[in-house]
Amino acid sequence: MSPSSTVRSLSEGDVTSTMISSPPASSQSPGAGDHGQVHFPPFFAVDATIDGTAYHLPHPDQPPVEVLLLDGSTAQLFAGKIILRGQTLEIPSNVPSSQPIAVGGQSITVQPSEYKEPEKSDDGHNGGGGGLFAAVGGLIGAAGSASKSVGSAAADAVHFASGGAGTAAGSLAGSFSGAANGVSGVVSSLNGIQKTFPLDRLSKAGMDSFLRVQNLGRSSIDTMQSMGKLLGQFDSLTPDIQQKVRDGVGKISKPGGDLLKAVEALKAFEDFPWDAETPKTELPSPTATPDPSRSADNTKSAEKSATTFKQSSQNPISTQSSRDIASSSVKSSSTSATSSSAASTSTAQPLTYFIATKWDNPIATFNQFVQELDGGAGKADAQEHRQTYTTSLNASQAESLQAKYPFLLVVYTDKGQVGDVGLGDDKEIFHAIPRQRRNEIIASGSDVLHAEEKSSDKLSPRQLLPEDPNAPYWKKMISSPFRQPPLQPPSMDPPYLVDDSGGEGVTIYVLDDGFDLSQPDLDNSQRTVESFFVSNDDAFTEAYMADIRKFGRNDAHVVDAHIGAHDGHGTKMATIAGGKLHGLAPKANLYLFKIKGHWNSGRIPREPDKLGKIQPKALITVLDKLRLHVNERLRANKEAKSVINMSWGVDIDPNGAGPAIEALFPEFLAWCEKFKIPIVLAAGNEPDKNLHDKIPQKLGTKNNVIITVGGVEPDGTLFLSTTLEERGQAGSMSVYAPARDVVVPAPGQGFHTGTSQAAAIVSGLLAYYYRNTEMDALFHGNPDVPRPREDIKKFLTAHAWTRISENRLPNDHLGNRLDNLDVVYNLVRGDPAHADFPCAVGFQRRGAEPVSACSLMRSTTISQVVSASAISVQ
Repeated sequence: MSPSSTVRSLSEGDVTSTMISSPPASSQSPGAGDHGQVHFPPFFAVDATIDGTAYHLPHPDQPPVEVLLLDGSTAQLFAGKIILRGQTLEIPSNVPSSQPIAVGGQSITVQPSEYKEPEKSDDGHNGGGGGLFAAVGGLIGAAGSASKSVGSAAADAVHFASGGAGTAAGSLAGSFSGAANGVSGVVSSLNGIQKTFPLDRLSKAGMDSFLRVQNLGRSSIDTMQSMGKLLGQFDSLTPDIQQKVRDGVGKISKPGGDLLKAVEALKAFEDFPWDAETPKTELPSPTATPDPSRSADNTKSAEKSATTFKQSSQNPISTQSSRDIASSSVKSSSTSATSSSAASTSTAQPLTYFIATKWDNPIATFNQFVQELDGGAGKADAQEHRQTYTTSLNASQAESLQAKYPFLLVVYTDKGQVGDVGLGDDKEIFHAIPRQRRNEIIASGSDVLHAEEKSSDKLSPRQLLPEDPNAPYWKKMISSPFRQPPLQPPSMDPPYLVDDSGGEGVTIYVLDDGFDLSQPDLDNSQRTVESFFVSNDDAFTEAYMADIRKFGRNDAHVVDAHIGAHDGHGTKMATIAGGKLHGLAPKANLYLFKIKGHWNSGRIPREPDKLGKIQPKALITVLDKLRLHVNERLRANKEAKSVINMSWGVDIDPNGAGPAIEALFPEFLAWCEKFKIPIVLAAGNEPDKNLHDKIPQKLGTKNNVIITVGGVEPDGTLFLSTTLEERGQAGSMSVYAPARDVVVPAPGQGFHTGTSQAAAIVSGLLAYYYRNTEMDALFHGNPDVPRPREDIKKFLTAHAWTRISENRLPNDHLGNRLDNLDVVYNLVRGDPAHADFPCAVGFQRRGAEPVSACSLMRSTTISQVVSASAISVQ
């Protein structure tokens, strides 16, 4: 029987259980003793229709929900009553079907909530623990998608509530509607699961996560439904009701409001280790005999999963046949069909480990290590500068390796957690819908998108380009010079102004989720554009795919590797930084690295592909490839300049890939320090976290080459989703850049807001700084501000400035006032911030007029020393 889902209505008597208080949030994974009997609160799912809009009533254990109505009045929703325009309408204890209720001229309709019946298994039934855990696990993707939609709507809501011009009421109404629909799907499915299965087999932590999404999901739907209806008719509302709407939107979207609480609950549900909930007898293992009454179907599914992965991992990668970094096939592990919880508790059971040596480790030393370890039974990749090895080990063997062999950089096994590692809840998280194009151009090995490469680093004469009054606000903001208070709003910034150097000769390295090379902005004429994507052997582990298949995705498979990614995150980053038509450094060379792979659940035809998580093996491949490429350029030209963009971050989760990925960066960071190569990072879009919670963000300091970029709104205020540093902890915020509505062409959905965009802006600006050699050769001489080639980060931060008054600086989530919101500036209109040491940026003559950006701000004395004509560069 094919899988099916049905939407039905629920009545209160469908499920009975013992009443308990609604539990608080739990961030703990289920422990060994956590599978004791749990008791769910009595099932409750009742809707009430008020003025034509249906709202979910809160569970009896939950506080009331307030919703704003079109006439400006407020309705209070309780489990057993509704207070509406001064009247109390009592709700019956049992609501088997739709029924009207009227009191004092006020009327509502109550009815059982809808539920979505879980998908049935192939044999037509859905009973048993396997069905429960498969049904819950099947909601992981939906919960993650809903959390992103609500988080994005909340970010838009904050801007609307502040009175900003960037978010119209109608647009926000659409955002609320889409987000509410996504959450409704999750809540409806949870209702169906609670009706269909006995839930006492969940752990206490599992129950907590389940109930938080169910309860907070209902309240967030109600508030978004209410506000969405008002926003849809915003222009026709009276001014006092309009203000109530703004106040209400601000209330639900602020930290601790309904929306961010729902985001937190949905994200926690997505990240929860539901695989560890499955009792060990549900899936076969080498050390346990499965219960035939419950696990026969699961045994077949697990065997099918193992076979499917083996076949897919052996498929040749047709688009990557010439790759020069040899990849190894991941050796099949006997754990592919077992639960990760069982695997993690057994030291005798072998797991697949990835091992990498430190840079410049001798090959002879590596070969000796491999022979001593297992006689060379694994898969080796012995490159000149680094060697890697993939083999099967038990945990006790692996734990002692780095102490015994100090030349090893990382020893890692994937524990199979499927949760993604993107940058939080805003729209810039990596989403993948495949788009393979016939005109993809791949850089594999020595294959390069060859353009006319510049053989010399000499400057050609520069000219100011015409002012562009039609440029987007974010470009105008970064070409606006420092002003003393009283400050003008950024909406009064002068037209965008830039010279024609365009980052020529500088290479921007973008590490991201994929790129659409057919976009005109990524054209390679008169510059070099190269690209590289990791192989599936590097992008996926057997444990990762086996874990995906546990939750009803038996046909999940790895998709042939390719450079593209439908949602366009990587394309946008490359375009903002170095796009030929829309970028800040349109003449810069680009090297585009795709660091993830795609997989597909195989459930339905044409189902969109999904992105895997960042794997240490894939990342070290990319970092090494980047390093070798820069070294080659430096050998050809010791003055070659590079910028590295990483608009992503990885959670430092001891049970995930975070620690292994963190181990890769100190060595790479030291190399970047040696050659003064800036690494530009997005701060992230999780305001309830801090920079020290992410890698590589936690490695940033005030003085190293890491430049961490936060976001600002079009009015110069803080982009409230920005992940900030915490005083006294690791991680350092360097500068800020526009994060809202940074729109450039790219395939896929219109995700244009987030600190990813801010980081891409800074990456392009650094390339522009480097190429603008007048800034370096004829700099103002301020001993406190180094020249760009000496310290590009200090040069950048010295000229960034805060666009709002000091009394408007916000607090972080711990209550500490931010020191600044310094927005980057391209110096094209001079350097009034350093009046005693005005910069000397010269431009080619236009006609008979000599032009110098900084000469406008010079004092008479300094103008006599450095005149406009004296600094004009030919």
